[in-house]
Amino acid sequence: MNKLSPRSMRKLSKVHPKLVQVVIRATELAEVDIQVSDSNRTLSDQKCLHSTHRSHTLQSKHLIQDQTGYAHAIDLMAFVEGTGCWELEIYDKVVTAVKMAAIERNIGILWGGAWTQGDIRNYEKLPADAMNAHIDECRAQGMRPPIDHLHFELVEMFP
Repeated sequence: MNKLSPRSMRKLSKVHPKLVQVVIRATELAEVDIQVSDSNRTLSDQKCLHSTHRSHTLQSKHLIQDQTGYAHAIDLMAFVEGTGCWELEIYDKVVTAVKMAAIERNIGILWGGAWTQGDIRNYEKLPADAMNAHIDECRAQGMRPPIDHLHFELVEMFP
């Protein structure tokens, strides 16, 4: 059984408890090692990421949200044989584990690999199918599809 490292656990200290529940459970369920690569950010950090085009927004859910006092987003990195992995096929396993944990905990989660597809609990097919549907939808609107396959965030829970 996989578990989060002490470093990943520290990164969750300012993340909304509902998202923490999902991340911890997903780690236990995953077929690969998952660790938290990014969690809460300062506005200064977010501005830097935005100015270098490493983020598409200044309204990131990684920022502490006024409604709750927590960040509502995290980035999860998959590790294969102790090495960080970027291959999309591996992230199918991560998304599947997060989906199962979200269903168990009844907590809505958006995945950055398929922004337009909504809550991952509702994916009827594989994560790759959700990503492809997202890409098709963005292209149909003449947009370049934003894809952040490490990113997971709470479905908006507040007015």
